[in-house]
Amino acid sequence: MSSNAALRKVQWLINAKKGGHSGALDPIATGILPLSFGDASKFSQAWLESDKTYVTDMQLGVVTDSYDIEGEIVARNNVPSITLEQVQALLDAHFTGAIEQTPPAFSALKVDGKPLYELARAGDPRALEEMAKKRRTITVFHAKALSLDGDMLKLEYKVSKGTYIRSLVHDLGQLLGCGGHIQTLRRIQHGPFTIDQCVDWDAALAHAKDYLQPIGTGINAPKFVVGEQFITPIMNGNPIKDERFAGEAGTYQLRDVNDRFLGLAEVSSTGEVKPRRLVQKDALS
Repeated sequence: MSSNAALRKVQWLINAKKGGHSGALDPIATGILPLSFGDASKFSQAWLESDKTYVTDMQLGVVTDSYDIEGEIVARNNVPSITLEQVQALLDAHFTGAIEQTPPAFSALKVDGKPLYELARAGDPRALEEMAKKRRTITVFHAKALSLDGDMLKLEYKVSKGTYIRSLVHDLGQLLGCGGHIQTLRRIQHGPFTIDQCVDWDAALAHAKDYLQPIGTGINAPKFVVGEQFITPIMNGNPIKDERFAGEAGTYQLRDVNDRFLGLAEVSSTGEVKPRRLVQKDALS
């Protein structure tokens, strides 16, 4: 099932007019897929920009064209005698901090309106050319070697938006001299959400409405509590001035005195509060 199919099914179950997901999972991936509905969809960009943590099983010695188990095998190599400590040393030296990454050819990045994976599957030579063009800087907050059992290596990565774990695994395999690919991939943290907060698919289908969270859940911007006298101008999109926030410029989440989420605002260094994106008034009642 695609991430979009999962979204549409739940959206139908709860009869929501709008819906969105915050970061698709690869076809083989499991784990966290945050869904938002109605007015909450306006604020899901905050989740899209969030860091994420993955656990993956890497098979050493077998290289595939897609860097994962779904691809065609392109090489088989002997696996050298290595220890978990040696793998961790490589992760610390080459896969931690800000690094340059080339996305895999089998990705959803667009080329002339077409996903890169379509070019790769068709054997189009432009796929490799476009991969190089789309090289980007990503951040690996931590990379951990969790276990090593024969040719199976379990890894955990916490990474910034836009990181391809498949590419990290592929590049590690090249450094180890034997290659490798992803067997399994599980997202266990997505911004403010962790895997233990999730509900499984069967429960979601049976009791979807029971698991809905309030608008504003997971928004980790600092709070700005709007006084009652300012609710109307703020909700009409008008800026207000609050000297308490002078010198504290940045993005804030707006809340009323009852802790209802009103939206997001930019606060200037002079204490001017400018609404940026607001909940519809009828969603507050």
